[in-house]
Amino acid sequence: AAFGDKVEVVVGDVRNYADNTKAVDATVARFGKLDCFVGNAGIWDFMAGLESQNVGLLESNYHELFDVNVKGYVLGAKAALPALRQSKGCMIFTASTSSFFTGGGGPLYIATKHAVLGFIRALAWELAPDIRVNGVAPGGTLTRIFGSQTAEDVSSMMAAITPLGFAAKPEDHAGIYAMLASRTDGKFITGTVI
Repeated sequence: AAFGDKVEVVVGDVRNYADNTKAVDATVARFGKLDCFVGNAGIWDFMAGLESQNVGLLESNYHELFDVNVKGYVLGAKAALPALRQSKGCMIFTASTSSFFTGGGGPLYIATKHAVLGFIRALAWELAPDIRVNGVAPGGTLTRIFGSQTAEDVSSMMAAITPLGFAAKPEDHAGIYAMLASRTDGKFITGTVI
């Protein structure tokens, strides 16, 4: 409602290739091309340790985390490839500080984010020089990834463990995505995670 006809809204599931294709097709139909694909959907495991997980739920927890955090990116990238080849555009994936370090989630979440880092690096190599592929690795950010916990609880927790003493909001990271997407400011950057 706020942006009117400046955006195209497509409802879908990142774990479904047809839904990813539908989003790309709707974008190209509306704007004539796709300049940048941003893989951003993600879920968190609430720091669930392997030892503490019910073995009956372990397999479904694994599939849910990997299907959203990794498979969703793979399917989105595949769906966007033809349009990005035409525009010589770029891809940006939301990684995490958990792509490099432990402590930001349980072992399953950490494994998904390490997989995202590897995917970014491998895809950047594969698609160069036509399509740039990069990532952004935010630390704890106030999003709906935390589920039912209140924003105040999460904000206080993150502020306490962050050297600068505050919890980031999504808009705090927007400039990094814009720079990586820019054909001017980001034209020499690929295979990098900021």
